[in-house]
Amino acid sequence: MAITLEKLCEGCEARYQMELAAGRGGIGNTVRWVHMVEDREVPDFLHGNELIFTTGIGHISGEERLTAFVRNLKERDACGVVINIGPYISHIPRNVLEYCDDNDFPIFTLPWRVHVIDITYDFCSRIIENQRSEISLADAFRSVIRERRYASEYREVFAAAGFTDDRRLRAAALRFEQKGSFVTGRIVRSNSEKLWHIFRSDSSPTALYPDRETLILFKQDWEEARLTASLERLEKSCAPAGIVFHIGLSEERTGLVGVPELYQQARAALLHAEAGDSRRAEYRQIGSDKLLCAADGAVLRDFLEHTVGAILRYDREHGTEFGRLLESHIETDGSVASVAQRLGVHRNTVNYQLGRAKKVFSLTLDQTERAELMPAFRILKLNEKGQLL
Repeated sequence: MAITLEKLCEGCEARYQMELAAGRGGIGNTVRWVHMVEDREVPDFLHGNELIFTTGIGHISGEERLTAFVRNLKERDACGVVINIGPYISHIPRNVLEYCDDNDFPIFTLPWRVHVIDITYDFCSRIIENQRSEISLADAFRSVIRERRYASEYREVFAAAGFTDDRRLRAAALRFEQKGSFVTGRIVRSNSEKLWHIFRSDSSPTALYPDRETLILFKQDWEEARLTASLERLEKSCAPAGIVFHIGLSEERTGLVGVPELYQQARAALLHAEAGDSRRAEYRQIGSDKLLCAADGAVLRDFLEHTVGAILRYDREHGTEFGRLLESHIETDGSVASVAQRLGVHRNTVNYQLGRAKKVFSLTLDQTERAELMPAFRILKLNEKGQLL
């Protein structure tokens, strides 16, 4: 997804005499690209997470101008700035350094004798190479999952990203919604660096890639405290835009041999979270949903046809809600008062409609029928977003 500023700048002090002057708290910022900017007014074409280089030739020199310039970069979500110290900017004023420290905005110095084109070319090459590595890593996970290839076939790819057989691995599946519609693809495309920074804020090996309308995450040595912190940051980032997310978490397994199973566990837990409208669900806690999510789609569809198929068709054709009534009846263990409260109708209406349902569909709603209808309605609940069948 992205390379961190710290990783990008490895070895640059020795090679280019480029030094971090302030803002060390932001050294973990991710870098989308690098840009030369010489105008006092920071251009609007910046998309965020760019590392900015400047010589000050465009009237940026002077304490007030440089301060305003750095503030504008921060406000436009640049990840840092490199000042080419020379005839236009002789030094970085103290108040600029203090601002960068206070706002975790990395600011570097680069000697005038170093050609900016050399270091920017180097950085662009590193960014591109990192993107290629991320794509290769995602492809390796996809191949192991979809094609049932052996993880050992991609040992070098996994090792290059830090994934080893002696560390504990966990998978997660996330989906984002806005106003009732999936927006995962759009969120990933426009916020890849931010998502990467949220989930890659530690040194644990991490893979993050989209899989249709789901974001898949594999991470080794994922401590609970770091997991919770990441989800809190994600929620804080999503809330202003009215975006909600659900996440399903697999169990932990040592090594890479269990990748396909962990992937399926994470997706099952995600369906459970969405069905219960909960933010987070763990596979070990989803009960009988494990069986439903593991079943073949054709088997589930056949089961639905023989249990609730006629009910669903009747509702569609006549505008009735017998399916919702029967589901509520079963979930509340036959409590008429609870069904009435849930559906917002009178208890007499519930009794009348139940009588109609029994007659129309030849139901007795005895223990045997209820035992068949219960998993059928649960399958429908898990498949409300069309992700199970």
